[in-house]
Amino acid sequence: MLGLAWQVALAQTGMDPGFGEHGWQALDLAAGVEDRAYAACEQADGRLLVVGSRGNDNLSVRRLHADGSLDADFAPRDHRLDLVALGDAPALCTPDGGVLVVLRIAAAGGGEFLQVHKFDASGQRDPAFNQGAMLEVDVSAGNAALTGEQRPLGVNRADDGEYLVTGGVRLLGTGGFQPFLLRIDAAGHLRDFGTVAVAGMGSETTASAAVPAAGNTLWLVGDGYHLQQGRYRAFRLVLDAQTLAVLRTDISDDDGVQLKGARLLRPGVLVAGAVQRNGSSPGEPRLLVLRDASMTLLALPQPAPLPLGSAAGLGTGIDAHDLAVARVDADRVLFAAGAEAFDAGATFLGYKGYYLAAARIGAGAADDQVLTDFGNGGSLSLSYTRPMEPGCAGNVRDQFHAQVALSLRRPLLVGHAAHDCPAGGGSDWLLARIDHPFDRIFADGFEP
Repeated sequence: MLGLAWQVALAQTGMDPGFGEHGWQALDLAAGVEDRAYAACEQADGRLLVVGSRGNDNLSVRRLHADGSLDADFAPRDHRLDLVALGDAPALCTPDGGVLVVLRIAAAGGGEFLQVHKFDASGQRDPAFNQGAMLEVDVSAGNAALTGEQRPLGVNRADDGEYLVTGGVRLLGTGGFQPFLLRIDAAGHLRDFGTVAVAGMGSETTASAAVPAAGNTLWLVGDGYHLQQGRYRAFRLVLDAQTLAVLRTDISDDDGVQLKGARLLRPGVLVAGAVQRNGSSPGEPRLLVLRDASMTLLALPQPAPLPLGSAAGLGTGIDAHDLAVARVDADRVLFAAGAEAFDAGATFLGYKGYYLAAARIGAGAADDQVLTDFGNGGSLSLSYTRPMEPGCAGNVRDQFHAQVALSLRRPLLVGHAAHDCPAGGGSDWLLARIDHPFDRIFADGFEP
């Protein structure tokens, strides 16, 4: 039976007292297993449709009231998976109040494939998506140069309802990754899929997002190891929307940059969550802003130290937890990520909290700015705490980020957090709402 898992020890600055316990809500779907929340989608009445995993073999849907409490009128729905789901899953809230989730599945005979699930606003499988069934895609099928390992990293939606799924598939020869793109129509049918090489990049290259662009083109955005510079850099491919032929390749001039979540803010402006790292130093938060003729970085405030640590940073790479961007309105965005804690000797202590920042994206790069009235000068560093279990003194649980969204116009973080120190203790869904309501005034003349 689903129950409230943890009680928060103390109120935390910036948290919404009208949500859960001092702004936090943790849900234990099944004892002793890894429960992970992927996304929370606000419905017209303010309730939240939450989708995630219960263990590694159930895709689960729950509904919460706007105050974070469980909706007793909603029957918990667990969709049994025949095979094991691996890691986290990119998800997207849809205009109809539903949610689309892309799972990475371990195949029974070895290798992997992807499953795409769509739920409607009632939490049921959407009957209009692939005739009410999941869609399965093996990106590596028929390509001897690829292994079975395939990592979904992003999903976006075009105005005509098409879903664009991106990620990386592992190469057999080098062990690196190559970007892939899936195109799924609004009816849930696979329109096209394939991999693409990025000129000038090495074999450690993945795609974080694809979005429609002007002139019947698509932008494919990601990062990779730059062959000449020997550092990670961001890239954009401009693709022909019909043939997926590469029309133009743009590579950022900024070194040490990796990214994940990206959202189209308005036509011709894409904003991606990014991390910039210099050697072994903690990763520094950035926003990568892509316009028709430019790719620029906006520096965000560095995360404040987390419990047990004397420094904090953001993770980089394909397994980082998890850079995400949410559109507030036509010129404001939220950026969130799992935050890493480090001791005084720069030793990594684990993911011990969350990082959240807000920014305004103007007409040009010179107009982009951090919203300093948000949080503490533009950002917040958060960590979920509760009274320790017996024998766990000094332990700070690991906590992982998946999505940032809006609930009652307030930032909502979605992820999961481990139990304390018992071996095999599993993890619980974790949601947090920040007490910073965004108004509905759109600055600079941009309308959604």
